[in-house]
Amino acid sequence: MDVWEGTFFPINVEKNPSCPTCSKHEFEFLKAVKYSRARILCAGNAVEIYPGERKEFSMEKLAERLKNLGEVEYNKYVLRFRGEGNDVTIFCDGRAIIRGVKDITRARSIYSKYVGL
Repeated sequence: MDVWEGTFFPINVEKNPSCPTCSKHEFEFLKAVKYSRARILCAGNAVEIYPGERKEFSMEKLAERLKNLGEVEYNKYVLRFRGEGNDVTIFCDGRAIIRGVKDITRARSIYSKYVGL
């Protein structure tokens, strides 16, 4: 699809019978059910964490838990925590950006400490 021109170009795709998506129409990766991932952001020393399962949770309860550890700002969609040498932005679906780190293992440790797994 060319969004600038508004045109579509069809392609033929062969279905793989052993693929859960092709054969059973299971779209587990779209639902973020079976995987978690993290990546180092190119904009600087920050890591983005995607939890294994999308989990909606209360920003108010998370803020209450973190307020004694540092500075917390939040609304119902996002929470930013600064404390203990960490700068963490957490989104309402569980995704997070951990600033000040370049190591994925360290970022996951920080995520686990403040958000939980």
